[in-house]
Amino acid sequence: MTLTLPMDVHHTEVGARYTVLDEDSLGPFDPLTSEFDQMEEEDPEYLELLSQLANHELHSSWEVMSQHKPYFISFLKTHSMLLKGDGPLAAPLRHYIAIMAASCHSCSPLVENHKVEMMSAGGSVDWLEQGLGGVSTKLQRLGEINKILAHQPWTITHSHIEAITRSGTPGNWSLSELVYAIVLMAHFHSFSSFIESCVSMEDGSAKSASTKLENSPRISPNHDMIKNPRLNSSAPFDCSSPPGESVGWSNSPKRHGHKGSKRWKGQSLPDTSLVPPYDCTSQPKINGGSPGADRVDSLVQKMQLLRSKPEVDSDELEAHFAKVERTSAEIGRGDQTSLNHLRPDIRKYLVDPDFAYVDFAQRDRKNEFPTFRVQDYNWDEEGFSLMSRFYDDIAQLLDDKFKTAYNLTYGTMGRLTAVDTSMFRQATWNYIQCLYGIRWDDYDYAEVNDLLHRSLKKYIKTAACYPERCHQEEYSAIMTDFLPSEKIHVCLLVAEAKFQSELLYALRAVATHFRS
Repeated sequence: MTLTLPMDVHHTEVGARYTVLDEDSLGPFDPLTSEFDQMEEEDPEYLELLSQLANHELHSSWEVMSQHKPYFISFLKTHSMLLKGDGPLAAPLRHYIAIMAASCHSCSPLVENHKVEMMSAGGSVDWLEQGLGGVSTKLQRLGEINKILAHQPWTITHSHIEAITRSGTPGNWSLSELVYAIVLMAHFHSFSSFIESCVSMEDGSAKSASTKLENSPRISPNHDMIKNPRLNSSAPFDCSSPPGESVGWSNSPKRHGHKGSKRWKGQSLPDTSLVPPYDCTSQPKINGGSPGADRVDSLVQKMQLLRSKPEVDSDELEAHFAKVERTSAEIGRGDQTSLNHLRPDIRKYLVDPDFAYVDFAQRDRKNEFPTFRVQDYNWDEEGFSLMSRFYDDIAQLLDDKFKTAYNLTYGTMGRLTAVDTSMFRQATWNYIQCLYGIRWDDYDYAEVNDLLHRSLKKYIKTAACYPERCHQEEYSAIMTDFLPSEKIHVCLLVAEAKFQSELLYALRAVATHFRS
C-alpha cells in the first residue's frame, strides 16, 4: 500500500470567501522514510521507535496512522511503554494479553503479530496451540474481564475486582498487575477497532487502495503547517464575528464545561485578521458527492448556527441524550454473519466467543447499571489521578494521547480551510461514548443528530462496537466530501473514545474496590 501526502499545498481563493485545496502540487510521501521536521529528527526516542517499525508486520497500520503524525508519535510512545517498559508483567504475559484482547474483535493482524512476539519473548507454544486451555489459571481468570471491557464495559463492578485480586485464591492478581492488564486490554481493543474499521478498509485490495490513495489529497501536519504559513496562521472563522475581526483558536468553545476540563483545552494559536474564509449566509450547492446533510458546506453552516443557539435547560439536555441513546439502538448492527464465524484459532483465546455488545438503551438490569455521568467520575481528575498512583508515566502518555486525538485539527473540512472543527469532533467523541452509556451533562446531544449523518453514525457504531463487521462499501460511502485523512481521524477518535470509555468503567470499579 502506498500512501501520498501533499508536500506543499497551494490555495486558490474562490470568490474571496473561502479557500479550497489545489491538488496540482500533490506528490508522494512515505511517512516511514521521508525526512521529518528538524525537531523530531533530533528526538532520539522517536527515531528509535521509528527504526523498530521499518520492516514491522503492522507496517500498514503505521502507514495509515502516520497520516496524523502528532497522534502517531503519541501512540508509538504509549504502545512501546506498555509492551516494553517497566511493569509487573513479564513480556510473554503482555503479548498473550494482547492476543486475548485482539481476539475479542477478531483482529487477525494483531493476533498473528503477537503470537510471533510472544514466542520471541520466551512464551510457551502450548499457550498458542491450546488457547486459554493451555495457560495458567491466572491468565484464564483474566478472560472474563477481557470480554466485559471489550463489549459491555458498563457491567464491570468492584465485585469483579475483588474476586480476581482476593488473596489466597488460585491464580489471583495483585491490584497493580490487574490495572496494568486492564490498560493493555483496553489498548488492544481500541487498536483492533482502528485496524478493522480503518486500516483494513484503506488497505482494501492492494491495487485499488493504492490507486485511491495516490489520487487523494492528504493533509500532513508537518508539511502543511510548516511550509504553508497561511494555513498555519489561519484561525477558525466564527460567523458571529464581523469580517476582519481577529478570531483566534483560544476563543473556540471549551472541550467540555465540566470540572477539570482545562486538561483538554488545545494550545492557542496566534490571532489573525483575515477576511472570513467562508460565507455562512450563503446557501450550500448540492451537486453530487455526499448526501446534502453530509456535505462539508452544509456542516460548516450548521456549526455556525449552533454556536449562536440559546442555552438549553437541564431537562432538555437530558431528553436530548435519551433520544440519541434510543435512536442509536435503532441503527443497524453491521453484518452479523461474522459473529458466529470466528476462526477456531481465535475463538480459543476467549472465555465466551459469542459474547457481544448490546445497545446500552436495551441493556439488562438498568437500575444496577445506570447512565455513567462524567460529572461524577471523569478521566481528567479521578481517572488520571488513580492511574497516576499506579503508573505515572503511563497516565501521562494516555492523557497526551487522548488530548492529541481529540484536539487534532488542521483547520480543514473537506476542501474548505480555516474551519473550526471542534463541534464536529466533540459530537463524534460524545456519540461514541454515548454508545457505552457515558453522558456529559453539560453537552447538548441534539448536536450529534445535527452534525453526524445517519450513515456516519452507523459506521461509527460498527467501528466501536463490532469493528470486525466493517465493510469496504460502507467505509467508502461515508464522508465522501471530506479529505481521506479526515476520515482516518474519525476512526482514531472512535478508537480513543472507546479506549477511554473502557478505562473509565474499569478505574471506577477499582476506586470503589479501594473504598469497600
